[in-house]
Amino acid sequence: MKKLWIICWFIFLPAAMQAQVIGAKSSNSQTNTPALQWEIPGNQDTILDFKIFRSPHNQDAFEQIKTSQFFNHLGDTLTLGVIDTTLTTKGIWQYYIQIQTPEGTSRNSEILFAHNFGHLAPPEVFNLSTKPVRGEKAIELTWELRNPATVVTQAIFRSRNFDEGFELVTRLPAEARSYVDQVSRANEPWFYFILIHDFFGYQPPSVRVHGFSTHAETPLRPLEFSARRQGQHINLNWRKMGDNIFGYQLYRRENNTGDFSPLGAPFYLPGEFISATDSLPVSDSVITLEYYCVSISDGYLESVPSDTTLVFFPENILASSPAEVDFSFENEGQIRLFWTTDDPIQGASGYNVYRKVNGNPPEKINTEPIWENTFLDTKIKEQGEITYQVEALNLAGKPSARRTEVSLENQLRQTRLVLSCSHAGNNILLQWVPLSLEGVKNLRIMRQTNDDEPALLTTVANERGTYTDNRTTPETAYVYYVIAEMTDGRLIMVNNGVPFSRF
Repeated sequence: MKKLWIICWFIFLPAAMQAQVIGAKSSNSQTNTPALQWEIPGNQDTILDFKIFRSPHNQDAFEQIKTSQFFNHLGDTLTLGVIDTTLTTKGIWQYYIQIQTPEGTSRNSEILFAHNFGHLAPPEVFNLSTKPVRGEKAIELTWELRNPATVVTQAIFRSRNFDEGFELVTRLPAEARSYVDQVSRANEPWFYFILIHDFFGYQPPSVRVHGFSTHAETPLRPLEFSARRQGQHINLNWRKMGDNIFGYQLYRRENNTGDFSPLGAPFYLPGEFISATDSLPVSDSVITLEYYCVSISDGYLESVPSDTTLVFFPENILASSPAEVDFSFENEGQIRLFWTTDDPIQGASGYNVYRKVNGNPPEKINTEPIWENTFLDTKIKEQGEITYQVEALNLAGKPSARRTEVSLENQLRQTRLVLSCSHAGNNILLQWVPLSLEGVKNLRIMRQTNDDEPALLTTVANERGTYTDNRTTPETAYVYYVIAEMTDGRLIMVNNGVPFSRF
């Protein structure tokens, strides 16, 4: 039921008359004699007479009427009132009043509405419903109205949420009973209500309904798709094409093997130029990663794939070990190894050399990677079966899957010391030319007497060159042996024994 006194919705007079508008205050249509009031703020003058004009609400047919009128002051505001006792026909009416200024000009009021139906049920929206529009990204709203006689306009409001964020979509005339709303997203809920504006103000909003568009279309594929390594991650970049993009899906494949797999879940990022990061760990076995991207529309359709881009991991390519390793004996018992490289794609950036002696486990003998295709073993001390193993290193320093071997029989070079013996009175004089062998610390002189085992006679410096054996016995046979004592602890027999007998 309508309130007894309400402020009306105003329809303004033509522009030429707006400068002298008298404000509408209230309209009471509770009885068959409507009562209306206008006011002039800041006016303490008394107006004894004014003209009253009336017209049916849907016509511009104003005629002056003679009916009851009154005025009063409240502070500095002058109120002008009308009680229309002349109505004989039921209907909705519009009124304005006109006063004459001291200057002889007319001043017209704003328009007020009233009716003489007694109780008038307010207009109401019912049967509000929605449905998707076929072939369009749109939602059609349909509804009905109860008591539409006083309706002026209908406003449709829309939101993505049920209880907040509603915005005006459009204003429709009183006779409208349907509307097609073009929405920006399909397959997502949209919420609506309708607000009626009639001659007497705004009515309560209608119930809220939801609708959605089932439209689905294939989006455009991403362009300018690229990938680059940044530290331990892969940065992916592309350009958005078209407006109907709900999200993106990335796909990845390792080592050109099998099918592409989704990289995580679909996601959305705003903007024209998009960047994403693949932070999944990359194993040492990965040599190539391939990526592509698809756009996803709000109809959940995927575009055709973008261009496929490739990321290369050369450090994970295991270098090929040398095809063959050869050797040569060098001066002073050293052994030189040399080998050939494989094709450059699988080629090495360096090498390691291992040495295995008489079946023992191999030991690495280089301290730094070898950059050339040759290596000189200057520290070989052992005799017997020697096996060398050469492995290649890739760009990241990872060794090849296998090692190339070469085996040899190593006999240390026999160094000879020329020892001469002579009588020196009752003694025997030993003389020699010092050994030129590097690393000789001392010489051990061993003496064998008759058939006894050789025994240490003395230890002298290599550079000394002479030694006198003064512990001899006449008519006794001796054999002298010399053993070189090396600085690295080795003992090398440097002669085969020199026999000598004292007279």
